[in-house]
Amino acid sequence: MRPGISHTIAVAALAALAAATSCGPSSRYVVGYYPTWKRNALLNLDMSKITHLQLAFGIPTDEGTFTFDGEWFLPSLVREARSSKTKISLTIGGWTGSNRFSSIMQDVHKRGALVKSIGDFIEKYELDGAEIDWEYPGRAASKCNKFSPQDSANLLRFLHALRSNFHARFPDEQKLISLAVRVQPFDDANGPMSDVSPFAEFVDYASIMAFDINGVWANSTGPNAPFDYQHNRGLQLSYTQAIDQWLAAKWPADKLVAGVPFYGRSLTTREVIVAKDGADMYVPFANEVPQGDLDDALWYDVCENVNSMSGIWNYRHLRDQGLLRTANTTTDDWIRIWDHTSSTPWLYNPQLRRFITYDDQESLAKKVDYARNKGIKGMMVWALNGD
Repeated sequence: MRPGISHTIAVAALAALAAATSCGPSSRYVVGYYPTWKRNALLNLDMSKITHLQLAFGIPTDEGTFTFDGEWFLPSLVREARSSKTKISLTIGGWTGSNRFSSIMQDVHKRGALVKSIGDFIEKYELDGAEIDWEYPGRAASKCNKFSPQDSANLLRFLHALRSNFHARFPDEQKLISLAVRVQPFDDANGPMSDVSPFAEFVDYASIMAFDINGVWANSTGPNAPFDYQHNRGLQLSYTQAIDQWLAAKWPADKLVAGVPFYGRSLTTREVIVAKDGADMYVPFANEVPQGDLDDALWYDVCENVNSMSGIWNYRHLRDQGLLRTANTTTDDWIRIWDHTSSTPWLYNPQLRRFITYDDQESLAKKVDYARNKGIKGMMVWALNGD
């Protein structure tokens, strides 16, 4: 952190979450993801600011079990969580870890193996529960990920079996089952389902991943995590649409958590943007993804068969690498523009033609207010190392 910068996105955002969700007859949730490969950036994590810690990720195997690369430090992390009264669960799947879910879920024996391996892991490490982050049931995501029109029905069968196993195996405890879900309800053969209430019977909460909406996969630059979408510009998905659609599909508000990002994404525009308005962000971009922050590096995407940068900027590096002088002001090479429709800021460097979409205290505060007004259970952040 550079001298003089004392307020980070997490301090402001999580304080707002706690203030916004602490009232009422039942406590509200602040869910934070802990990527095991970013452990060094999380050594000083203050767990008292979050209610639920999600360990990312367990990776399913062909047989229906899973692997997890953080077992060597998991006992100490569980002790830290206990001392902070923070629930700690394992998240299984993720973007590249979802490629076997469809085949596992359609096989009753493999479903049973996954249920058993989850129970074994929870018992061994005294965790509070498990989460399924399947990207996505009944819909294409990563090219490696198989999917089937029967995925959602098979997921429901799995959740029923997992809850039954937890009741039998941990009769004196209420082990948590949670889901990480996309911005629309689960798909069946006809698209997003209109009634997902049967899934909620077995689940304690579902966290909507209301980010990664616009990016290199889209036709133009646009907001990573828009509050609302701009009509006919960018993908027609957003934070408010996601919450409203899940609630309309009969998911209980008291089991719904809204996700926000502690990171942004960068692209290089083909032409220089002459920015007069926030909506000027929607322009064509170069095919090659630029390097993001100092943590970004080339990685090999086995599904796409390419080496690429991610273009990701964690919020803390927008500050400590000098793009932002304060929360709302930039250094000389960059300009900050606020888009009123998406209610997010974006940065632009005309010399580099570099565009960065991200969230900050102002954009997160609006999302927290919306969640509170909708009466949902709380907020989620991906990921805690972004601060």
